Amino acid sequence: MPTVACTLSGAAQDEPADGVYTITRTYRGHQALLLERHLDRLENSARLEGIPLQLDRAALRAALRQMIARGGYPESRFRVTVPRSTPHELYLALEPLKPVAGHLREQGVKVITIDAQRENPASKTTDWFHARAQWNADLPPDVYETLLVSAEGHLLEGSSSNFYAICAGTCGRQARASFRHLARGVAGQRRRYAAYPREGRAPGCTAQRG
Repeated sequence: MPTVACTLSGAAQDEPADGVYTITRTYRGHQALLLERHLDRLENSARLEGIPLQLDRAALRAALRQMIARGGYPESRFRVTVPRSTPHELYLALEPLKPVAGHLREQGVKVITIDAQRENPASKTTDWFHARAQWNADLPPDVYETLLVSAEGHLLEGSSSNFYAICAGTCGRQARASFRHLARGVAGQRRRYAAYPREGRAPGCTAQRG
């Protein structure tokens, strides 16, 4: 049965705590970049978690097109969730995309760190977005994002975003195999950082925690 929520965070309250998901956005109103790779990862997450998912991609695409059309937003952000208990019944959630403001792109943002990491970063599980919802709810008004830090002091990932880190002229990136898999398909993103020598490890965190 359809539920009504203003945001994906709101919709998450009606979604299972035990399952897997993928999330992405539209471009040009109704197109999604690398959707097949996102669905590949959804199936891989289900496999890693022992969820017997048999994904009908054609039916899912049709349902997504219908939902996006009904939403009528210039651009959308959407999530596909697979519950462990009923993997044949998918949850689809949609919200209007809120682009990053121009002044934030130009001036940068303030972030905080938290000592936390996913048990299996290759698997996108719903307990993860339920946990990060609480972190984001506790953010001070002037803080944009929470960065996860390993016990060894390495920056792992953002709670709601991916990132590249430029440290002393070297381009490092978050140590997530799934992120590398998706980022390899975005040629323009790689060209942007082509001038920087790259390291295959996560950058260290020397800033004050918290």
